[in-house]
Amino acid sequence: MSTLYEKIIDVLQQKGPTSLSTIYNELNSFLGEEDTPISMSSIKSVLSRKKDLFEVYDDLVSIHPDKEITKLIVEYKVNQEHSFSIHIDFDLRNYLIQEWSQFPIVIPPVFNKMEPEEYDILKMDLYRLKIWNWEDELLGIDSVKCTVRLVTVNSTYTVDLANLQSKEWRQLQKIVALFTDLELLLK
Repeated sequence: MSTLYEKIIDVLQQKGPTSLSTIYNELNSFLGEEDTPISMSSIKSVLSRKKDLFEVYDDLVSIHPDKEITKLIVEYKVNQEHSFSIHIDFDLRNYLIQEWSQFPIVIPPVFNKMEPEEYDILKMDLYRLKIWNWEDELLGIDSVKCTVRLVTVNSTYTVDLANLQSKEWRQLQKIVALFTDLELLLK
């Protein structure tokens, strides 16, 4: 079950910047007969509470350019001799996995086929994670295990993670695992 703000994001991802009345009509067009209609005041309330995510100009609503996700890059250092990165492009709906090793790679990475709608689901998961609010972990340069870059229309948010037991890393693992067999890459 999606929250109202997630439903608004979904409409904006499908339609681009659009009017309040279009959002209202779209949200109510998906309701069943027993569902309570969504009021315009509820939509306006969400937009005013989530000012960091939504931009409203006159009657036009859009995702704030600093938060409109275009790419996700996760770089992971297994050890001094082995690392990999995954680059996910949400505009082109494709991804690339790169692996570096000082030794011959015995088992090549597994690439999972991603359907176009899965990119939208993943993007929604990233909005929920709010990577732009994550803090760098206090660490030395040698202890960086994972670097996350979230690229938006106007900004790039970079976070270094060292604790692979952290909630943030576990959330990222779920995302990376959609694209490849993470266990093979971490060996």
